[in-house]
Amino acid sequence: MRFARITNPEVFRVVTRAHLIAWRKDLEGRGCEGSTIRRKLSAVSSLFEYLCERNTVVHNPVKGVKRPKITNANALAHNADIAKVQKWLGHANIATTWPYDRRQSRPEESPIFKVEY
Repeated sequence: MRFARITNPEVFRVVTRAHLIAWRKDLEGRGCEGSTIRRKLSAVSSLFEYLCERNTVVHNPVKGVKRPKITNANALAHNADIAKVQKWLGHANIATTWPYDRRQSRPEESPIFKVEY
């Protein structure tokens, strides 16, 4: 957390959403990819969730900080597992991920297709 000049654990209590938005903008200004920024924000969010569980801080300042949209190739179009894509996108429910699946229906993937009569 060099960006916020954190030198001791008590300083985590003063980190605000504004600090994290400024950090995100700094990363964007340095040309970081959206996926890199998303990963870094996710790591900081996990840290603050841990600190919240331990009653070190009262809230997670990363909540509400918008993350860059995924702009690289559609992972589903490249045969990624929809459950993995759900996890990558941070969707709590797989039904939220289904609309992103632009693949055509593939009968050979259906269990009924493999049944012989």
